[in-house]
Amino acid sequence: MGSSDINGPRRMAWLLATSRLLAASTSTLTRERFVAGLRADGLSVDGPRISRLESGTQRASLAVLQAYETHTGLGRGVLGAVDSLLSRACGDKPAFLAHLDSAQHDLDWLLERVSAGEADASDWLSLTAGMTGYERIYVHTSTWAELTKHLLGELTR
Repeated sequence: MGSSDINGPRRMAWLLATSRLLAASTSTLTRERFVAGLRADGLSVDGPRISRLESGTQRASLAVLQAYETHTGLGRGVLGAVDSLLSRACGDKPAFLAHLDSAQHDLDWLLERVSAGEADASDWLSLTAGMTGYERIYVHTSTWAELTKHLLGELTR
């Protein structure tokens, strides 16, 4: 299947819509109350924008994906991971790389979370963004070995 056979934005839109409609935490919410919740998180959204996001005519930003995760009760990084997978399959840039902000992606803090065994999917995505945002990055041998051990542990869970 070539990248033209995969429509990542439409598939991601379907996931956003079904997450909102079927999640236990949102199934009784009207679209207006859902929008109000996203606005309370500081997002600039309205009913038509939700329609564009959930129909695939507008791509969801990382902030929108995170808000959907929060309001639908999904785990941190779940929608971001799916977006990353679909984006790679389509040859697009994942949402978590689209707005790399070094202030938000402090590599030291992320490496500490990994070392402590506290990293979740969102942390792994942020660490990936931080480590691929530069042409080169130095990581001490022992840190690299520990990071690799934790990553392999995540992949085999």
